[in-house]
Amino acid sequence: MSRSEVNLGKKGLFITSLIFLAGGVFCFFMWNSSAKEYKSSKNWSFVNGNIVKSSIIQKREWDSEKKKYEITYYPDVKYTYGVNGVNYVGKRITFSDYGSGSRKKIRKILRKYSTGMLVKVFYNPKNPAKSVLEKRLGIGGYMLLFVSVMFIGGGLLLMFFFVRKFTAGV
Repeated sequence: MSRSEVNLGKKGLFITSLIFLAGGVFCFFMWNSSAKEYKSSKNWSFVNGNIVKSSIIQKREWDSEKKKYEITYYPDVKYTYGVNGVNYVGKRITFSDYGSGSRKKIRKILRKYSTGMLVKVFYNPKNPAKSVLEKRLGIGGYMLLFVSVMFIGGGLLLMFFFVRKFTAGV
């Protein structure tokens, strides 16, 4: 094995570990933002609102592992509510988005939010335009945390191997 091949292996390992770490940190900050908002929601007020749209969005996304397109379904809910004489439109069910490969799972979520239903809308009293129907983080938030831990852990593991390779002079 030539010296340039070894250095390329070290560079690749280093770059890959940085990509993993950056992805993990990015996911962590996204989760942290949702988690902070969830935590502050203990002080949020609520009003009655009305569901004006309840449907399923279907997105076709490339799965690089399976090397084919997969369909992911998302709930598409819109609701109206008023605070201090001002009308607002909300779209969030929880503090994090959720998509699934199962249309059935999304239908189950949407059963609670049929068009025309009256619902309780929780809103931020400091910024009434921010609202949710359920004061919880949602599965998407926990998935972000899981992904961030996995990426950061993988990046640290790769960095460990890089340091071992570098100090060994291989």
